[in-house]
This record gives sequence, structure tokens and C-alpha cells, in this order.
Amino acid sequence: MHSKNSRPYHFRVVDVFADHIFGGNQLAVFLDGTGLTEQEMLAITREMNFSETTFLFPPSQPGSHARVRIFTPAGEIPFAGHPTLGTAFVLASNDLLPANTQQIVLEEGVGPITVRLSGEPSAPEFLWTTLPPLTFQASFENREAIAEALGLRATDFLTEAPIQLISTGNAFVYIPLRSRSLVEQVEVNMAQLRTSFAGVSSLKLYIFAPEPQADEQGRFHAFARMLKPYQGSIVEDSATGSAAGPLGAYLAQHGLVPCQDEAELVVEQGTQMGRQSFLHVHIRRQDDALSVDFGGSVVPVYEGVLRLSPR
Repeated sequence: MHSKNSRPYHFRVVDVFADHIFGGNQLAVFLDGTGLTEQEMLAITREMNFSETTFLFPPSQPGSHARVRIFTPAGEIPFAGHPTLGTAFVLASNDLLPANTQQIVLEEGVGPITVRLSGEPSAPEFLWTTLPPLTFQASFENREAIAEALGLRATDFLTEAPIQLISTGNAFVYIPLRSRSLVEQVEVNMAQLRTSFAGVSSLKLYIFAPEPQADEQGRFHAFARMLKPYQGSIVEDSATGSAAGPLGAYLAQHGLVPCQDEAELVVEQGTQMGRQSFLHVHIRRQDDALSVDFGGSVVPVYEGVLRLSPR
């Protein structure tokens, strides 16, 4: 039983980058975080035990629909892909927007993010957003050491592409391998990993293998895993929009996907976890500058109320 003075917080859980329940990446969205402290939001996120949980607040800027705070079990982050799309879906599908809204503007830590809805506005079939500006950062030349940390050989890396840090406010180290089977067999040695990437804070690895040819629809494909050291262990993420989007730019930048004007990429992730996800990426090149959209489907799973003790 709960106290009549308890503080109720309503939430929705969705699967993002999935076309069926129990696929994709799980997300909890709290519909109104007003009154919650940062410590309480972190505690709730750890209780939900997903890779991210979001909290909605009234917008602070004209033209925005909501302010969003995104938390992982380790703390707050300024931007992430599946929380952005999943939160937009919850707003659209729970009558929290003006009628027939086709574009949702969310205030996030990196600034305003626009999500475009495809299909019925109150039950969108697909959602797209544009990546914040990305930066290509350091490349890592210690391939022998990195290979050993991943249980691989240096010859397993793609020779024509760097091991490189890329950030959109959420940074990942991109590690290109020669085949899907090599991505599947990666086993991390934590101590060697931290030595190999000394100086990289909040280390997150996006390990992938691109297919060399496009499919019949002209789309390129890649198979990926996202691994991150967390509290002394390795946590794997089943779908990571803020990593899959920059992967499109990485592949175009390094000539692994031809992109004179635009290109399409589909990234498969989460398969080994039993939560297969498909992340769609649209890359555009103009005057040697790359811009990237990423998108996917969202499936509602369940809803509930979390009750906190009165203060």
C-alpha cells in the first residue's frame, strides 16, 4: 500500500529502433519530472535499470514542445539517440502535443533537437532526427594493443579506416573490423582496454563491420555492437542512435560508403543480446560537409506509476 501523500510519477516504457515488442532498446519516459531532484532522477533511472531514462519538463523556449533530461545509471548526458526518438513517440502517442503535430522540438543538453514524424501523428510509424554537429577527433595508432584488449589480432581491423573518436556531444570510439563474425567474437579485457584508451573519459566503443555492397534498394549495411565499461564490467547497448548516426558520416568520410550527394545506411545492432535493432541513417554531403539523419520505429510496451515518499 502507498501513502495518500506519496508523490506519483507516471511513466511509459517503449522499445526504440524496433518493429515488434521485446526488440530494440528499452526506454522509460516520465511524463512530468516537475519536483524531482537530480538525485531522485538518478535513483529512478537506476531503479528502471535501462540504459537510459528520460524526464519531461515544460519547455523554456518559444517553439519547443518539451524540455528533456536524459539519464543513464551513471548520470545525466546531454544527448542520445534512442531516448530522443522514444521520448518524441511518447509525446505524440499520449495526446501531449497539439493536434496534427508533424515535427517535435525537444530541448536537450546539446540544444533544440527536431524530430520528424512519419505516418499518423498520434501513432507515428517512423521517426527521424538530425544529428547535432559532429566532430572527428583523435585517431588511435596502437592497433596491436587495442586488438589484444578486444581478443583480436591487428589484422582483423579494416586497414583502410582509422580507429577514431567521434562526438556529437556523446563521444564514441569507432573500431572497424573486416567481418560480422569478428564483431560477434569480440571479448574485452577491461584492464588492457583502459590502458589502450588512456585519457578517453566515459569510454564507449562502437565496433562494426560494413558490408561492401549496397542492397537492391541501394542501401548500405553494417553490423555493430556498442560496448561501454561501467562500474567494473562491460555493458552492451542494443541500439545506439547517437553512435549509428555518426557511423554513417565515418563511412562516408573514409570512403567506405560512396556518397557524392547522399547515401542510405541500415545498421543492425543488439542481435547477440536477443534484442535485434535496425537503425536507419541518411547521409548528405554538400560542399565537403556531411550532415546525418537517423531514424527508426518505436513500439509501446507498458505504462505505470512510480510513487515516491513525501518530503
